[in-house]
Amino acid sequence: MLPSLAIAQYDAALVHLLASNPERALELLDNGDALYDGLGYPDLRAQSLFLRGRAYQITGECDAARDALEESLKLSPKGRFAGNAQRLLEGLTCQ
Repeated sequence: MLPSLAIAQYDAALVHLLASNPERALELLDNGDALYDGLGYPDLRAQSLFLRGRAYQITGECDAARDALEESLKLSPKGRFAGNAQRLLEGLTCQ
């Protein structure tokens, strides 16, 4: 599949995170991940993992949040979401 289909799902997930609806965001991330495996585009997979980490943080799943954020940084240590992932990890607290 084309990565643009996954990107649309990830963008929608971000909107739901901003609207304090992490459960729906996780569903959309799952949809995006199912549409595209991320091969050849580590930044795209890192985006999904970063958003997933934030959703898990909001839902109180600290271990899952940490795992997702660490994997995001591992895939793309200098990518678009790396700084945010690092800051979120450093101050990780769950709500």
